Amino acid sequence: MISNKMEINLDFNSCAFDSKFTASNPTNYTMSIITENIKVTGMTCGHCQKFVSNVINAIPGVTGSEVSLQDHVATITYDSDKTSRDQIVKAVNETQTYHAE
Repeated sequence: MISNKMEINLDFNSCAFDSKFTASNPTNYTMSIITENIKVTGMTCGHCQKFVSNVINAIPGVTGSEVSLQDHVATITYDSDKTSRDQIVKAVNETQTYHAE
């Protein structure tokens, strides 16, 4: 399993805004972005590949995915504060056609 984690901290109190924008309720916001590979089996064609990609991208917190039909791997980038690897695997497995692990 390959996993990369990036943490982004935004401090809106120290940001400068031009006159078009205002910070109505500035707070600190942290999000943890993870990119990892998940093995996906059962795909046999481009339609399968697109379907799996759509299932993954529909999960709140997923910011992107690339699904390889040839390698049977989905590379997924997501905010770990909003979703998890287990939730992504579960969503793919709930299709009952494809299997993720």
